Amino acid sequence: MAGPVGIAIVIQGVTFTKPYLRVDEIVDYFPLGRSKVYELIRDGVFTAHCTSGARVKGISIPTLEVKAYFEKIKVPAEKWQE
Repeated sequence: MAGPVGIAIVIQGVTFTKPYLRVDEIVDYFPLGRSKVYELIRDGVFTAHCTSGARVKGISIPTLEVKAYFEKIKVPAEKWQE
């Protein structure tokens, strides 16, 4: 039997096929610092999952939550102010 088919999730032009992203991956790909990612976890914007049982080292965030966050903060061009 074949394994599950990955779903491609595009966030700001970057395609991900993994259901979860590690904090360092989020920091590498997006304009967020490590502190901001942990703040978003504390504020309940991101749900932290401890994949390895460790509380800090193995934290992962659902890729769909990262996508939803960037969709939420997007500002339409007609609302930009100079």
